[in-house]
Amino acid sequence: MTELSGKIVFTSGAAGDTDLWRIDLGTGELKQLTFGEWRNWKGRWSPDGQRIVYVSNKQAPSDLWLMDADGGNPQRLTTDGRWYDHPDWSPDGTRIVCCSNREGTEDNEVWILTLREACWERRTECGADDAYPAWSPDGKRIAFSSTRSGSDDVWTLELANGQLRRLTDAPGRDFAPAWSPDGRRVAFVADRAVSWRDRLEADPDLDVWLMNADGTGQHRLTSNQGTDNCVSWSPDGTQLVYSASKPSDTGERLWVLPVGGRRPTEIEVDRAPLEAEIHVAPVIGVALFSFFPESIVRKFYPDSYFGTETYPHWAR
Repeated sequence: MTELSGKIVFTSGAAGDTDLWRIDLGTGELKQLTFGEWRNWKGRWSPDGQRIVYVSNKQAPSDLWLMDADGGNPQRLTTDGRWYDHPDWSPDGTRIVCCSNREGTEDNEVWILTLREACWERRTECGADDAYPAWSPDGKRIAFSSTRSGSDDVWTLELANGQLRRLTDAPGRDFAPAWSPDGRRVAFVADRAVSWRDRLEADPDLDVWLMNADGTGQHRLTSNQGTDNCVSWSPDGTQLVYSASKPSDTGERLWVLPVGGRRPTEIEVDRAPLEAEIHVAPVIGVALFSFFPESIVRKFYPDSYFGTETYPHWAR
């Protein structure tokens, strides 16, 4: 595999206590960016790499926050008690798209915040859940997932005229689109279960898929029997980073997949500080640690007990 470079912001932690961390792929340096026993997650780099927008329940169920790339100067962007989720930046860094029930509806729609004027614009309205909005590199479209067709599918919204286009139409769920840096392709996550019964009887088998920007050429990239989720592109468009878990547990780790083929590789992260943040202490007891190596004791626990890494976003 090509030597990795750039930096990835990702979410790490346990249920109810997650934080944003940054890893430098060139040096392996790991830095914690947020703190506190609540959810800070779903971070996205600004186009210039100087800021990160993220979601937090520090002061309300789900707000948008903004901070510097090193975690400094955190700023709360929403204060109305509504639900805000899945933020993403416009290519020029002046606006943020997200999904929200900002007007008090039961469903989340696509909204755009202009940062300088602190003004909001609603861009979808259909009485269904719209989620995971992602701004195209040319700034002209937003890809998102929606239940407006009866199941989760990937759609695009033309910002100039409001035209909607459905890109996926298959049994199961298609969601979380991510544009390639050149705007020609869209990676997404899919659970192509053939029926609701399949989903009720087994854990979802999520995989990373790829298609052209017009919805053609859909094909599966991963076949892990578990959860492959939260996909993001490398800045040069040659690789994808995503989180993956095994069927036996829910502990997700970060993986990199070359778009042109070959096998995915797990990103090596020093988990000691990640686990210290959530106070990992195996309950089997200190006595066992004194007789057996930690690697053996860990086998008695699911990976999720030691935390999980999700929502990676890659920048230069």
